[in-house]
Amino acid sequence: MNDIRKELKQTEAFEINKTSVEQAASFLVRLLGITLILLLISGGWYLAAKNSAERTADRIKDVDDELDSYKTLETEMIAFQGAVKNIDSALNNKKDYKPIFNELAKVVPKEVQISKFSIDSSSKVKIDGTAPNLTSMARVLVAFANNKVFQGLQMTSFSYSAGKITFSLGATAATTAKKEEK
Repeated sequence: MNDIRKELKQTEAFEINKTSVEQAASFLVRLLGITLILLLISGGWYLAAKNSAERTADRIKDVDDELDSYKTLETEMIAFQGAVKNIDSALNNKKDYKPIFNELAKVVPKEVQISKFSIDSSSKVKIDGTAPNLTSMARVLVAFANNKVFQGLQMTSFSYSAGKITFSLGATAATTAKKEEK
């Protein structure tokens, strides 16, 4: 009997009354509510941060595209400045190139084509061209060799292909000073 009484006393100690169950339930409901609110806040923060990151990535892409267009403009501007510098240099050059071009027109046979003509500031001339046959090529060499405007003629390359002779010549051009315009 004593054992039964002890068991009854132990169960009484663990006995939960209605008020304590209500308090525990209220605590758990509040805890659940706070947890849901925190989840909603953190979810909203996550979505806002994700949206902000996407907007930032989109803005970075837009800025990169804009920078690419500026790079293109910069490249074109540099090329334009180089062209202006070349034109300015040619305008300020004190040499008269008209006699050189007149002489070139006189000495080159009609059947010979000049594909490239260049002259540097030290009057070094480079001429690339094609001739239809050896006779025309010989006329070119004789015309340039016996010329007072083009001196020190050198053949820098010569090849025959597809029925044409391709050649490169080098010489020094005799230039005169430009007459000052008033």
